[in-house]
Amino acid sequence: GDRRVEYETQWGVIAAHDRTRIEGADDFEVPALVGTWQWLRRDVDAKYDPRDGNLIDVGLGAGVTLDKGEPFYRASIRGQKWWRVGANDVLTVRAQVGKVWSHTDRLPQDFGYRIGGARSVRGYKYNSIGIERGDAIYGAPAMAVAGVEYVHYFNDQLGMSVFVDAGDAAESFRDMQWRLGYGVGAAFVTPAGPFYVDLAWGQKDRRLRLHFSLGIAF
Repeated sequence: GDRRVEYETQWGVIAAHDRTRIEGADDFEVPALVGTWQWLRRDVDAKYDPRDGNLIDVGLGAGVTLDKGEPFYRASIRGQKWWRVGANDVLTVRAQVGKVWSHTDRLPQDFGYRIGGARSVRGYKYNSIGIERGDAIYGAPAMAVAGVEYVHYFNDQLGMSVFVDAGDAAESFRDMQWRLGYGVGAAFVTPAGPFYVDLAWGQKDRRLRLHFSLGIAF
């Protein structure tokens, strides 16, 4: 009917054999069986150009190493809220938290958390925030990200934004040293959704970086 609320549920099971090589650290292999479940609730005025509403995303995962029978688990929750401000402005607030529990340090590469870049913490390279292992950034057991963005639309096609992002991925929530990124951006409305070009300053790296993203409610 006229309800805006949509639900999506995804299940997945994968058996894989990962071989990880890291310069400056020990190589390792892990055969694993992993199951995942994701539930998403979306209540927005327009999926491809949201300006009012909210989104909640919950994810769970569980796996076991097939050679030693070591279990590992993951849980995450993500939320985002859009508010119309007047006729032409939009305020967005988002947050995400994730945690991994394991009886092994041999995890599949995509099971831990790495953050940074567009739709994460702008002002830092994509997936550059995590655990340093040798010369690589490895997925961390704990992750938290938050962001606030304000967009003013000059007309139906062009807008300008200001934003602040913060987050970290570390061994635990107590070990986190939050990275801060902030900047300005331009929004171009297209049939596929708003296309964002953001210029952000990463306070810890002390560098300016350019990011590109689509403003879609997924």
